[in-house]
Parts: sequence; C-alpha cells; structure tokens
Amino acid sequence: MEKITLRPTSIKDAPLLVQWYNDEDNVKFMSTIVRCYHHTLKSVTQELKASNPDYERTFIILKNGKPIGEAGIDDLDLHDKRGEVYILIGDKSEQGKGYGLIAMKKLVAYAFKTLKLNSLFATATIKNLSSIKTLQKVGFRKVGIRKEYHHLNGKFYDEVLFELLKRDFRNL
Repeated sequence: MEKITLRPTSIKDAPLLVQWYNDEDNVKFMSTIVRCYHHTLKSVTQELKASNPDYERTFIILKNGKPIGEAGIDDLDLHDKRGEVYILIGDKSEQGKGYGLIAMKKLVAYAFKTLKLNSLFATATIKNLSSIKTLQKVGFRKVGIRKEYHHLNGKFYDEVLFELLKRDFRNL
C-alpha cells in the first residue's frame, strides 16, 4: 500500500519544481504567477529562499518517499487564523490516482491541528473537475463563483470559491 506524506519544501526541491511548473498541462489551472511565467532554477531557488513561514507553508507530497507533487498554504494569516490551500500532483504518472485527495486531507489537518487556523479557502477553475471533487470530498463548501476569471487558450472560465471552517472539519 502506498504511503503519502508531506514534508517541508527545501532548496533541493527546486529542480523538480522547475520541471513541474514549466509543464503547461500541469499548471493550466493554477495561479497566473505559476502558469504564465517561465521558471528557472534561479527563480525557483530565489522564491524558496524568500519564502516567509508567517505568510506561506509549502510541502512536497511524497509517495513512499518519492516526490510526486507540491501542496501548500498561501495567504497565511496567523492573526486571523486563515489561509488558502492548494495542491499539485506534478508527476504525471501519479495523477488521477487519488493522491491529491490524501495530500489535501493531510494539509487540512495540519492547518487546523498544528497551525490552529479557523478557516481555509480554496479556488478551482470551473474546468478543473478533479480539484473541485477533491475539495468537496474533504468537506469544502462552495461559497461563490467569479465569472470569467481565468483566461485560458483564448477563452474565459469561471472560478469556483470554496471554504472550510475548523468547526466543520471532519478528521477524515
């Protein structure tokens, strides 16, 4: 049986992140800063070095110790106890196998139990059905839609907004 774990991202992960971030298929539904720029070893290394744990926490998703993706909490606000979660299964041979769901469950548990956050936020482009299903399975609820928010391949797509409160978290 596969064991999925999260470990903090480090500088040594930069080459793998460059590979995943520069793969258009991998990042087509991610934020503009990830999907619209060419990433280099230098740029990713600089970003990792500049990472502020008071603002973000990033993790490498491991399957039996092998890196298969990245997960994180952005826009972390330790005062108001909130953050925005994301995941990316960057290893294409591991996509679609349910590892994103396991990683998201672990990330959410970390956010609520370790960081003591009260609320989590997530977004998904309307065409990103796997992310929408993952968020819903973890317990996130849809709270709105931003109309024509993402411009992809010459078309505009809506973005679905999700939230999960600590009191609604089921330790799955």
